[in-house]
Amino acid sequence: MKIQRLANMLTDTSKDLADMDFREFQAILDEPGVQKEVSYMLLDQLSKKETKKNRIGQLTANDRREVIKRCLECYDKKLFLKLRDEELTIDQVDARLSAKHFGVSYKVLDDLRDNLLP
Repeated sequence: MKIQRLANMLTDTSKDLADMDFREFQAILDEPGVQKEVSYMLLDQLSKKETKKNRIGQLTANDRREVIKRCLECYDKKLFLKLRDEELTIDQVDARLSAKHFGVSYKVLDDLRDNLLP
């Protein structure tokens, strides 16, 4: 039950985690099972919304969960919050993680969407 409670706290968009201390964020994610639960919950939450918008990217569901899991493993709170709050898509988070940790920089369709003609 503790895992479920912590995962709900992190994935609930009504909760403002911006003020949460980084060490507290890291401590929550270090609890056994929390990262896995959060990745599944967030994937379900985002998939429902993206299906309605017809904006599912090229990644499979398992690949999309791996991107979320990688974001959590890197303790990247800023990217996690942007993904959770739908400011970035999973494809954009994957690109940001690749740039930050592997030095590979590329744009995804969602980065260019606002500049495309309607």
